[in-house]
Amino acid sequence: MKKIASFMSAMLFLASSGDAFDALSFERKLDDLVQKEHEGAYYFEKLGFDGTWIPTILVFGYPNNAGACDSILKAASLENPTLSFRCRAAN
Repeated sequence: MKKIASFMSAMLFLASSGDAFDALSFERKLDDLVQKEHEGAYYFEKLGFDGTWIPTILVFGYPNNAGACDSILKAASLENPTLSFRCRAAN
């Protein structure tokens, strides 16, 4: 639970640093955090309507992060069969 709280605090800090929300800046800061703190993490991504992959969930803290992300992918695909999802190593 402490990991989740510290991660959420980091997300709030990353999202609130700056006057206006800048998605590209946020993504860079998130990537920096992942590279430094969460080795072996995975992104669960959704294919956007514009054809780009959108990181939706950062999966970390499991003995097998790839397996946990795959479980999310299977559930999301069952619930949303018309959308495309994938898991991608974050670092």
